[in-house]
Amino acid sequence: MKKGLLTSAVVVMAMLAMSACSGGLRYSKTEPEAAHFRPRSIAIISIDVGPHKGAAVSIDRIIADQLVRTGRYDKVLTPEETRDRTAEAEAVDFLKDYLAKLEIVNYSDPDLSGLIGEALGVEAFLSAVVSFWGYTVNAKGKDIAKVGLEMRLIDVSTGRILWSAHHIDENRYRVFKPDLDDVGRQVAKRMIMAMPR
Repeated sequence: MKKGLLTSAVVVMAMLAMSACSGGLRYSKTEPEAAHFRPRSIAIISIDVGPHKGAAVSIDRIIADQLVRTGRYDKVLTPEETRDRTAEAEAVDFLKDYLAKLEIVNYSDPDLSGLIGEALGVEAFLSAVVSFWGYTVNAKGKDIAKVGLEMRLIDVSTGRILWSAHHIDENRYRVFKPDLDDVGRQVAKRMIMAMPR
């Protein structure tokens, strides 16, 4: 009996170890409608770096580059391009109102998303938040470079948030600090590859 329990415990531990290494995200929620959503154009509508000002220099480009690398999209607009194009289309107030509702009450207004999507010529929005960007010490006292991101994928035509996810990567080091941009790329790539396609 004990041998059977031990074997079961080893199998369960091996399965957990494999799932931890499989590249899964810490949190991910996908709506059923995402199964049929195949946008060919996407705009990054906002990236909130919060107190992590060091991320502001490169995170826009990191996320945009990872979206382009997937080959899924014919058009990828950075947050700067999104702001510029909404200003040109006189839709900047629509974008401000939309983002305020999205960030404050987590409501994606379908009327505003449709107007903004039309002005930008895109089928999907991506918003992101930098939840961590820096060097710290883990629970075991080891030095780590840590980057965390949250993302939401939105269907422009309906305003539905079809996918939301959060992930953090930690790279341990002893002497030489890993470049946070490299850690950010790891996180962004893992998350974008997990996005519905």
